[in-house]
Amino acid sequence: MDQIPDLIDNERRRLGNVLKGLLANSPDLRLDVATAFFNLRGLEALEPEIERLRALRLLLGQEQEQAFVLGERLLAELEDAAARGEIIAREIRRWRDFLARDSVAVRRYRKAFLHGKAYIVDGLPVLGAVGIVGSSNFTGAGLTINRELNAVLKQASAVRELQSWFEALWQEAEDYKAELLELLERFTRTYTPYEIYIKAIYEALRDRLDQELGERDARPSPIALTDFQRDGYLAAREILESYGGVLIADSVGLGKTYLALRLLDDYAYRERQTALIVCPAAIRETVWRPLLQRFSIPYELVSMEEVSRRDFPVDEYARRFGSSWWTRATTSATRAPTAGRTCSGSSPGAIRTRRSSC
Repeated sequence: MDQIPDLIDNERRRLGNVLKGLLANSPDLRLDVATAFFNLRGLEALEPEIERLRALRLLLGQEQEQAFVLGERLLAELEDAAARGEIIAREIRRWRDFLARDSVAVRRYRKAFLHGKAYIVDGLPVLGAVGIVGSSNFTGAGLTINRELNAVLKQASAVRELQSWFEALWQEAEDYKAELLELLERFTRTYTPYEIYIKAIYEALRDRLDQELGERDARPSPIALTDFQRDGYLAAREILESYGGVLIADSVGLGKTYLALRLLDDYAYRERQTALIVCPAAIRETVWRPLLQRFSIPYELVSMEEVSRRDFPVDEYARRFGSSWWTRATTSATRAPTAGRTCSGSSPGAIRTRRSSC
């Protein structure tokens, strides 16, 4: 056995090398670790010796006055390392399989802040057990490059006292192995294209999903909506108020017309303003006029064909509706140059529905 130092500072002697030297003495050793943080680089710093251990007990605590955030920190570190190509799924899977062994136990201590770090190697020839206490977390940097200070306990009575300290905390800690393995599995399992698509949509809309949509000035309306339509109406109204316009592009049959009518009920009927409706001629008399009359919404109705004519009085309509709320129902994002001129400009609010075949 190589000479065991009394102090380890990762400059003259590295903690990782000292532990590897101790673990190389026998295949029948147990390593107990108490640490505030841990990462896979810590395991790598002790390979291959750590894979031959009879048992590993990993006690995770927390330092400073903060919640238990090891999982969040480890997840963020793995995501960052994977993004930079510093670690790949195969490596993570190997260490996940190692931690899943029956010989490995992982617990977290939450009763109080656990700031102390300790390493106990038990089963050594002659010495029996050696303890190391100090500042090094069980991380790649903590074992190798961080400027740390750790003291080595070799006296039997001192080691027994350290073991008693560890055992007391271990009994009060709760199992954390399943949660840790689940966290690592996020990087090793194969995701279907659908799951990736849903994840991308979730990340894109996370802020909106976290918000509580609600009617701040809820008033009764004659236009009844289903629950899913009401969600769409509230989201559309929020977009409209934030950006001065909204595009409703739900699939066929989901009620885009009624969402637009509900918004018109808010901004035309209640505000006593006239709405300009621009829609295809085929649905002007069959859809829009009956509905607008039914719900008593003040309106002026023109067809897309009328708007497309070169002699359409664009300037007149701009003067009359430039400060009003209006809606435009169309089958195409672009119908005619004149129509584009009508719908652009400084109007503060536009509700546009688009027929979709998907």
